[in-house]
Amino acid sequence: MRAWLQQRDDLAAARADIADSGDSIADLEQAKRRLQDPAYIEQQGRERFGWVLPGEVGYRVIGADGETFGSGARLDDRPTTAKPDPAWYDALWGSIEAAGEEAPPRKEEPSAEPPKVVKPDAGDLQ
Repeated sequence: MRAWLQQRDDLAAARADIADSGDSIADLEQAKRRLQDPAYIEQQGRERFGWVLPGEVGYRVIGADGETFGSGARLDDRPTTAKPDPAWYDALWGSIEAAGEEAPPRKEEPSAEPPKVVKPDAGDLQ
């Protein structure tokens, strides 16, 4: 009986996960359709970056405190795939560890010029 109840709970959890996945798939498909719409792209460029079309004049109203009124450019969104910069001490320690390792053998690159042939003079042979 206990196994049956456990399986029933597992089945209900799996069905809930499937429903959540279906909702997220629908949201992603809607976002994909939106990003294929040129009007949406233009609106996002104007709103997020403050872009204007050729021939238009863009204005910003600046208050007495130096802050702009209204929605200005928002460049604070970081890409989700951006790798955070390592801390300075991690970079330092990495260079210390690398300094203790033996360098790999260097491969000699072929030179563009052929090697020079040195011919001995007759006076050098005696």
